[in-house]
Amino acid sequence: MEKKLKIILCVVLIILIALISFVGVYSKDVAFFKNIIPSYSLSSEFSGKRVSRFKIYEGESEKIYDKDGNEVDSIPEGANEEDYRKETIKENPDEIRTVENYKKVKEIATRRLKTLGVADYKIRLNETTGEIAVELEDNENTDTILQDLQCKGDFSITDSQDGTLLLSKSDVKKASVIYTNADGTGITVYIDLKFNKEGTEKLAQISKDYLHVHDENEEEEVDENLKKVTLTIESSEMLTTYFGEEITNGELTISLGTATDSDSLQEYLEQGNFYAMLINDEDMPIKYTVDYSEVTKGNLEGNAVYYIIGTILVIFVVAAIYLIARYKLDGLVGILSMGAFISILLLLVRWTNTEISLNSVVAIAILIILDLYLMTKLFNKIKADSNYEAVRKSTVKTYLENIEIIIVAIIIAIVFTFMREEASFSFGMTLFYGIISIGVANLTFLRTMLLAKYNDK
Repeated sequence: MEKKLKIILCVVLIILIALISFVGVYSKDVAFFKNIIPSYSLSSEFSGKRVSRFKIYEGESEKIYDKDGNEVDSIPEGANEEDYRKETIKENPDEIRTVENYKKVKEIATRRLKTLGVADYKIRLNETTGEIAVELEDNENTDTILQDLQCKGDFSITDSQDGTLLLSKSDVKKASVIYTNADGTGITVYIDLKFNKEGTEKLAQISKDYLHVHDENEEEEVDENLKKVTLTIESSEMLTTYFGEEITNGELTISLGTATDSDSLQEYLEQGNFYAMLINDEDMPIKYTVDYSEVTKGNLEGNAVYYIIGTILVIFVVAAIYLIARYKLDGLVGILSMGAFISILLLLVRWTNTEISLNSVVAIAILIILDLYLMTKLFNKIKADSNYEAVRKSTVKTYLENIEIIIVAIIIAIVFTFMREEASFSFGMTLFYGIISIGVANLTFLRTMLLAKYNDK
């Protein structure tokens, strides 16, 4: 009974690991379920790349100044236009077109890509012209990412009537995204602004100056002259409102919307994270625009992917047929262990966001052959002396006798891991994780099931 229980437990654990590896683990996040295991990261070989050239924007803009020389967004309705001065200026005047600013743009763009979770990218800067080439994986998110890279990143809170600047990005200490369950009706997403010392003092005064305690019986627009503020991010007005109370803690929370399904929640979260990214980072010193984009197809697009998957499956099936035909029940146990090793490997690859490329697929094929070789050596020893004590010693002895092969494989994995090329890196990491997975699977599941099988001999 104990023998069967151990084998059943191992099989259940292997199935469980396989389900986690291929399907994932879902947990309830406030109101919706999300997968806590990262998705598989495919290299650009499977989806192609898009190379986009950013050039310096050559357009002009109009600025408006009041009689005191302060810049305002627009001339208030009914105001005397003669009290205001309009000036047409270049968006990117010659004095800001410096190598230092070009490099700063590249640094900000790199930080934005990292914040957006883009793993596969390349950025090249022409220090003479200021043009920047960005190479990204071509997928459904690429257009949005390119738009995000063009944003200047400005943030302000101004007087809604005359455009007087009240608070700017320099007053913000940190911007982040928070969300709460809205009384069971959905999830409300907020962008939370924490101000620095100077910003906290300004916010306290502004909330006092623009304070209006609204009476429930009072109509919202009863006073047309009610003082309000306008919050603007990336030249887009988010909202115009007044303050319902004085804010002295230096924290301002702004609602982005209430989500009633997972898709709308994801949309609000992405919007909030984008705003937080712009506010937390410095402004782009130069405005850029995309000159052109060119898509290069991946080497493994189309049917090539199915050919690769089919090749791996063929190798696995051939290994399974060979083990079962030659070693019967021992071979079946070996196949279960091999399934455990592949599941553990893919789980590690998934959890560490290691890219799956053609080279990593080659590494998986090599690992299957290596595992098959070690199992063959082990099963031959067991076949020659099939008793419990022989099995107990053979499972460890087989590894020690073939330690030089394992060491060579580890060295190759480490060498490729430290190479700059992404394809070489993915090969090295997959090979390294695979060696660990084989060791875990064979010295736990394979050894346990074999010892249970021969326990009565």
